Amino acid sequence: MNKNDGGTTASTASITEALDPDLLDRIASQTLARELQLGEATFNPLLDLADRLVERKNWTEAFDLFSRLGLVDPANLDVQLGLARCATGLGEHEIAIKAAANVIRLAPSDPRGYLLSGKNCLMIGQLQEAREDLADAVRLAGDETALAAQASLLLSQLETLDPGKSGKQSTRG
Repeated sequence: MNKNDGGTTASTASITEALDPDLLDRIASQTLARELQLGEATFNPLLDLADRLVERKNWTEAFDLFSRLGLVDPANLDVQLGLARCATGLGEHEIAIKAAANVIRLAPSDPRGYLLSGKNCLMIGQLQEAREDLADAVRLAGDETALAAQASLLLSQLETLDPGKSGKQSTRG
């Protein structure tokens, strides 16, 4: 998967256009975290609220909240996972891949980033990248049987779409 691809889609622009211009100005001036005074005691309940929105499959509101939290703490693994899940739910596969790439950068041994990346690569036809990420998800899943089963199922579906390619070695280290 090309984790550094900076391309956008027409649907990406619609999400960006929905952001409050005043919020974007505050972000640009790097005063948002200070302005919001978000400490752990405030940040974590907002993260919990975003997770509850995901549980209800309220993708748009959850994405908006995770996006705002990501502006405050872009290195937060739970925020990046939430962004990837919401973007997947919204059908914004390229955004989901970018958020999953952030998860992989933040936690290279966490299989969830690879699963989300692989699933979204599969959805946009990046079959080799999907295969590599899903294989990594299975390899890293360990005792997480549900995650391993989901990645294995997607790999088997990929084999149906693109037979005979499963013997290729992953180019990742």
